[in-house]
Amino acid sequence: MAKESRNHHFVPRSILKNFSILDKGKQVFVFDKLLNNGYTSSISDAGSENNFNTVSTTTQKLNFENIFDEPDANIAPIIKLIVDTNSLSNLAPTQLNELLDYVLVQYLRVKLRRSTSSYIQGRLHEVVKDLHPKAVLEEPIRSEEEIKFEALKIIEQRPNHQVFFSDKTLLLFKAHENSLLITSDNPIVKHNAFPHGGGGFNDKGIKIYFPISITLAIGIWCNSIFELWKQQKPYNLKPIEKFQNSKRAIPFSKKDVEFINSLQIMQSSRFIYSAEDQSNAIRQLLSKKPKYKEVLRDILVGKMGEGPTPKINMPIGEYLIVWVSNLHYMIQIEMKRIAPIISFHTKDVSQLELISKYERFDKAEVYRDGKLIRSIPNAIFEKIDLSGINANLIVYEDKIIEEFVKNIIYK
Repeated sequence: MAKESRNHHFVPRSILKNFSILDKGKQVFVFDKLLNNGYTSSISDAGSENNFNTVSTTTQKLNFENIFDEPDANIAPIIKLIVDTNSLSNLAPTQLNELLDYVLVQYLRVKLRRSTSSYIQGRLHEVVKDLHPKAVLEEPIRSEEEIKFEALKIIEQRPNHQVFFSDKTLLLFKAHENSLLITSDNPIVKHNAFPHGGGGFNDKGIKIYFPISITLAIGIWCNSIFELWKQQKPYNLKPIEKFQNSKRAIPFSKKDVEFINSLQIMQSSRFIYSAEDQSNAIRQLLSKKPKYKEVLRDILVGKMGEGPTPKINMPIGEYLIVWVSNLHYMIQIEMKRIAPIISFHTKDVSQLELISKYERFDKAEVYRDGKLIRSIPNAIFEKIDLSGINANLIVYEDKIIEEFVKNIIYK
């Protein structure tokens, strides 16, 4: 019987080799953010941990490493073909599906998913304690081994990738000729193109990046980004459609590469992997943003009653954001009423004219200084007044509220 492996990779060697020193496939530069230390490591030892996918019970040890055999075997030739051709056009439909499935596997298999799960359960218990000192959750605190087991079972029973990627566009990006991409112990990184956007796979405006070599990165962009571009430049659709439909590698600028590398640094748990020593650049970023020296979660659970945390990229002031399908509109407003209806006036008449053609929206949100203060699904708009400098708009939650307003407030 073959001996079970102990050294379990959370970033496969087939990908780490594309970040190897002098492209020899033997070693990589590693930077340990926690210890502020850079060093070289063999490909075999990088991106791995002993017994990372082994679960210890009271009676036995269960090795789940084999659940990665198929996705790792599938992704190696796919990545090689993309790197060799600088294109996605040579991938068969089955390979495209395997690539997207692998993105999901890679996202789920890293340590950050497990430490985030541990953080969430700890914060939930703290929140309950804040409500009452003697209050307890019915669900007991899970052990590290139980969290590991749950994380591995999620990967084994993962949903079809279409659940997350059906409304997105698969792209390929090529690094600027004078720049090199890096990777990390959490190589699937995310950024939202919208100032009010969230960080989840299903959030509108999400951009997902997966560096597969020092020169290439897979991109998965929400289609709402392209819809916004078309909305802003209706007279210039061909370049947008060409970008969205491109199968060849799209050039990154030097600043693009720096930004994607910064996401790898800030969203990694602890370790950065690169073909060249990036210690100075990493230390420089971490000196400005020391909270990223060790990342144990990628979600924040706030205190009871405080509501969602502010969106740091949202401008100061009051803003209304409305959604219909993949289109959204953002209007600066001055609130007049927040409940039971949203009532406001705005000087942004041109933007309001664009949304006045819709009777109903999927969602309406109000932000004040970056913080979400009201959200209404299936919003109905009425009483739109575009005359004068200001424009007035009433947002109803449903027909019951609408009738209440009509019969009571405006009777």
